[in-house]
Amino acid sequence: MEKKMEIVMEKIRKLLRLSESPNEAEASLAIEKAQNLLREYNLSMQDIEKDKNSEIKKEDLFELKREPTWKSLIISGVCQAYYCKSFLYKKRLNLKDYVYVRNIIGKEHNVIVAIEVIKYLFSAVERLAKEYKGKNKLDYKKGLACRIADRLKELNKQDREYCNALVVSEEGFLNKYLKENFNVTTRYSNVRINHNEAYSRGYKDGNNVSLNTQIHGKQKLGFYLS
Repeated sequence: MEKKMEIVMEKIRKLLRLSESPNEAEASLAIEKAQNLLREYNLSMQDIEKDKNSEIKKEDLFELKREPTWKSLIISGVCQAYYCKSFLYKKRLNLKDYVYVRNIIGKEHNVIVAIEVIKYLFSAVERLAKEYKGKNKLDYKKGLACRIADRLKELNKQDREYCNALVVSEEGFLNKYLKENFNVTTRYSNVRINHNEAYSRGYKDGNNVSLNTQIHGKQKLGFYLS
């Protein structure tokens, strides 16, 4: 039985390597076959992944005095879609001054992709806001960001329905690491809107932002594995 399982796991590893193929159809088929085998044999990615794929990466994104709400919304949505976590922590510059540092934590391959997607979405929001001719661009940006974040959460939900075993593995591994290494406090805040028309227009235009972005010549197929 153990020998059979090792053969199955090695087959899944080969399929995951094949999922990095530049041929989109071939890569998509490889991911589908790997997910089917994981479900059939009740395996998780922790059973399959090699040590190098389990390394946690923590990277600082930027320093700021105050983070705009629309950026926070996009970061939250991207992190959920790519199985990462993001936090703000205070960095003291001297006795009087300090800045907040936004970082992102997750498995290395997920962090790399998430950061690229965040940069792309920030740029897309700034571009659309520049083209927007109405009043209150800030609420327009909030509308854009809210819709983009909702769409990213919908993608995460689809991944969960398609292959829950992989999602649980990705989330469980990171949550265990955070619990063992950090004392994190979670805070929630509402999005304050001053101009409903601008927000509504932004929310509508958020449907036009592509989420199937190119990452170093590769596209996100389902969710990024390795």
